Amino acid sequence: KDVDLVAAALKAYFRELPEPLFPSDMYSELIEIANLTNPNQRTERILAVSNRLDKETVVFANHIFSFLKEVALYKEKNKMDEQNLAVVFGPNLIRPAKNSNTIETISDIPMVIQITSHYIHWGGVFPPEEET
Repeated sequence: KDVDLVAAALKAYFRELPEPLFPSDMYSELIEIANLTNPNQRTERILAVSNRLDKETVVFANHIFSFLKEVALYKEKNKMDEQNLAVVFGPNLIRPAKNSNTIETISDIPMVIQITSHYIHWGGVFPPEEET
């Protein structure tokens, strides 16, 4: 299907970027944030990371997460809710440096999915006005 082809191309694009959407030097901090149990602390720390992204990355990330949020609105038809989209796209958007420990990276995937799902829920790198 055309939709599957577009999704595969988008995923491949992110996977092949020399630097992920979230720079690899932010990876450890994002994993640490995902492990926080206090949702308010988690949101504050995610916002702190978002505030350190350069302007171009914020604009691009906002478009991507807005698009993924829109896709999730049709979850009844496409079976792709925020969590499923985070599973597919998260490891390509948030990843460590290329020379990282593979076993550790695999064990971090649930945290990557959690952070990505957070951004998809917001539809960008900052929460919508009604959530602040």
